[in-house]
Amino acid sequence: MPHRFHLLPIAQSYIQSCNSCHYNSLLESIYWLLSHLTMRLSPALLPAAIVLVAANVITQPVLAAPKAAAAKQDSTFIRNAPLPKWIAPLSAVPPAVQTGPVVLRLMETQAWAGPKPVVLVNRAVQVNDKSKLGEIGQYSLPYRPAYEKLSLHRVAILRGDTVLDRTATVNIRLLEQETSVATGFYMGVTSAQLLLDDVRVGDTLQIVYSTEGANPVFGSTWTDDYQWDRHIPQEVRKLLVSHPAATPLHWREVSDAYAPGLAPVIERIGNIERLRFEGQALAPFSLDEGVPNDVLRARVLQFSEYGSWQQVAQWANALFAPTPPASTARPAAKKPEAPSELVTLAQRFAGGANDTERASAALRWVQDEIRYFSVALGENSHRPQVPDEVLRRRFGDCKDKSVLLIALLAQMGIKAEPVLVNAQLPTYPRKSIAAPTVFDHAIVRVHLDGKTYFVDPTRVGEKALIPLLPTAVPGAAGLVVAADTTDLIALPEEVVDQPVIERLESFVLDELDGDARLKVRISYRGNLAAPVRAALNGSSPPDLAKNVLADFDKLYPGAELVEGPTLEDSADGTTFSVLSALRLPKPVLQQNSLYVMRFDSKVLNGLLRIPGSLTRTLPLQMPMGRFQTRYRMQVQWPQRVKMMFSEGAVDIDNPFFDARQEFSWRGNELDYTIDYATKRAQVPAAEVPQLGAAVKNPALQSFGEGNVHFHEAFAINVGAEQLTVQDAIAMRNKTILASLGEAIKERSRSPMTAEILGLKCAAVRHLVTAGDGGSGTLRYLPQMIADLAQQKGFDKERDLCLGQVYFSQLDYPRALETFAKTDVKEDDAALLKQAWARMSLGNTAAAAGDAVRYVKAKLKQGKLLPSEAIQIALVFQHAHQPLPPDLQAYVDAVPDGAWPRPVLDYLGGKIGQQALLDIAREFGPVKREMALNDAWFAIGSSLRAQGKAAEAIGALNYVADHGLRGFESTLLARSELALLTGTAPAAK
Repeated sequence: MPHRFHLLPIAQSYIQSCNSCHYNSLLESIYWLLSHLTMRLSPALLPAAIVLVAANVITQPVLAAPKAAAAKQDSTFIRNAPLPKWIAPLSAVPPAVQTGPVVLRLMETQAWAGPKPVVLVNRAVQVNDKSKLGEIGQYSLPYRPAYEKLSLHRVAILRGDTVLDRTATVNIRLLEQETSVATGFYMGVTSAQLLLDDVRVGDTLQIVYSTEGANPVFGSTWTDDYQWDRHIPQEVRKLLVSHPAATPLHWREVSDAYAPGLAPVIERIGNIERLRFEGQALAPFSLDEGVPNDVLRARVLQFSEYGSWQQVAQWANALFAPTPPASTARPAAKKPEAPSELVTLAQRFAGGANDTERASAALRWVQDEIRYFSVALGENSHRPQVPDEVLRRRFGDCKDKSVLLIALLAQMGIKAEPVLVNAQLPTYPRKSIAAPTVFDHAIVRVHLDGKTYFVDPTRVGEKALIPLLPTAVPGAAGLVVAADTTDLIALPEEVVDQPVIERLESFVLDELDGDARLKVRISYRGNLAAPVRAALNGSSPPDLAKNVLADFDKLYPGAELVEGPTLEDSADGTTFSVLSALRLPKPVLQQNSLYVMRFDSKVLNGLLRIPGSLTRTLPLQMPMGRFQTRYRMQVQWPQRVKMMFSEGAVDIDNPFFDARQEFSWRGNELDYTIDYATKRAQVPAAEVPQLGAAVKNPALQSFGEGNVHFHEAFAINVGAEQLTVQDAIAMRNKTILASLGEAIKERSRSPMTAEILGLKCAAVRHLVTAGDGGSGTLRYLPQMIADLAQQKGFDKERDLCLGQVYFSQLDYPRALETFAKTDVKEDDAALLKQAWARMSLGNTAAAAGDAVRYVKAKLKQGKLLPSEAIQIALVFQHAHQPLPPDLQAYVDAVPDGAWPRPVLDYLGGKIGQQALLDIAREFGPVKREMALNDAWFAIGSSLRAQGKAAEAIGALNYVADHGLRGFESTLLARSELALLTGTAPAAK
């Protein structure tokens, strides 16, 4: 359902061809594919010379001097034709005042909207730079000979005061120009290609031509639109529209970049009314980069004899009616019957279990079995073929495939209607005057089980049932083709609630100095699943393998593909995945005392790319629009790396996007996740500088290429396989205490400082929570605490430390008393301990207040840890209060996150107790014990908050019996158990 040549000024002005692009990874090529699926360009704003690039042309004989024999070679083109009688006197070419490589000195358009519509153009363009001489040396005049006649009235070169008339001598070839055949369009376009000799810098080409005729599909109702602004300066712009005064003509100025201000001078000449628009010294429209497709850079003047969308719907309904037009209709039968092939085909789908399955099967057949090709000649540009003809041909365009799908559904008793939309500018019809020409695409609205769904029969590669498919042309303004339609409808907005691209890399290392086994899964969902499925299913295995290796061979030289790539569909058809297995030669390096392994998430590749100039007048399209992506790295280190227990989080949250990374390292298993989600598809021009500052956040550097590392002390060299988890933790604690002792000893020769006090505090707290690892240091603990209490000069730091020590000893009254002596900062972990102590002593309101303060501070910093969120969620459960909205948003932000995120899902009611325990038991032996420790603590505390004491004691006893020393969950579980058994200290 193609546009006419001058119908819509698309938002972008330049074509960026991929022909010269070389993408060295599958992910980069997919990013390019998605961006170009949603940013298709039209030639409407491009210079004529650019439009001709890569054209498929069939040349006809040269039309040289205007001899009678030559003129008859094509009756649809006339050279040196007289001017139409109805036009107003042509404007003189004004002098060029504005500067630039190309200046449009005159752009005059005159249109006749009566019988046999005509559009006349009087154009004068001056070239001031030799690199732009092609703008006037070659000139293209496209038209459709099936219903249009092109008349060339004047071709002249204006050189200073000299006028060089080239009308009779200019070299002209008629080219059957089909630039879109390769993409499935045959539009019947011919171009009169002018080739001018001897054009020079400073010359002006004046050309006057007219096109007579209109597509018969629109009947006698006229509509047209004209672009007012250009990408080059204009000295004089004129538009004159003449029409029979007895026929009402509606007009509208449409633009997103200009305030309304164009108004016509209305003239009456007998029974003809003429609307005259004039402008002078028009600057080029904004050339801002990255402008959304829906944004019109230029002003467009629209004209239409249609008075309402209801009238447009009536016109469309007549086209889509099941009976063919009279000129091609077969003799009418008394009782029309559907074509037998259609009936047979519908019966094939009717075996589905329900309407949803039947309709989905019909949709997939039309998408996959009827190839897309549009023969848009004359009325066929908008009038669909009847279903039996589409079946016979086995090809069709959007309207043909839509009509076929609707006919199949009707055979099965399923209601459906065509819907006209604009695929390139989805919201454009809502801005526009009522006219059929604002649409360029047809889709189908299907009614299933009381709900409506919008599907696109031209898509390929869709596998899911219709309710699970992404909405076709989301957010578009559409016109339902039905007798009762009175206005446009709004299609549902795009819903992006899960990663559109998800990359999972799972590393396994048997030895730190050996090779690694890597499994990679890249999954595509939403609007990306179908096109990627179609593209990769059509790729050769060597090409797929080459693309996979390109992601790794630079980072891990010598990387070898050992399995795949394998293409896989999810059971419900909503997700398409590429699976591969590789061998990486010795990816872990030892640098000084650290073991280091590099990685590259690629998760933000191209997503933070914004124009160099942040000062602009038009909004900016966020790369990929509304988008979510995820990178997840799982590393299983050798068994001797048993002692690790660490987690971290960074959340960069701003009005434009949320970039979040979390890592959890338990035993020899690392789980690292990066999530990125845009919050809007477009950014207003005034906010682009703020976006520019956001993408320069230094913390974003850690979201791309980086490394994971740990100290060699945490890799046990002897007997690692025989060590229990408790033994490994004891060794870890001993190592940490030794490190703290060395640091304290090194600094003890100096006067007391806050740093030394902090080291002593850390040593005491570690002894209280984790023990001494068998070093014998624990016997000195009472004296160390007493020494801390006597410390002078750093009272606030001392009291903050002692409060946490008393907390770890479960002496909550004393801990609160000590915390009260100091100023606990809102982002200090001591505030979370204070909240837990207050909750345990029954002051749940104060505890919730502390928790709210801590959450706000940590979320502002982007450093709230999942383990901290678990404690806070439990505080609110004990207070019988819902989670604050910002904490609830944090909990919901990372579905299917790394451990301990599933604990948050359990506390939020998303999964049950058994599901949580099942997740914990899936890990390796070391991480499994740690995860079960977390899970049973959360289960027990939650049960206590619900008043289920006996069940809570059973859960918490697991932690008491199996708990790992030094873990916060172990400590808090013992606190909860003490409260349940009545052994907790009383509140003061």
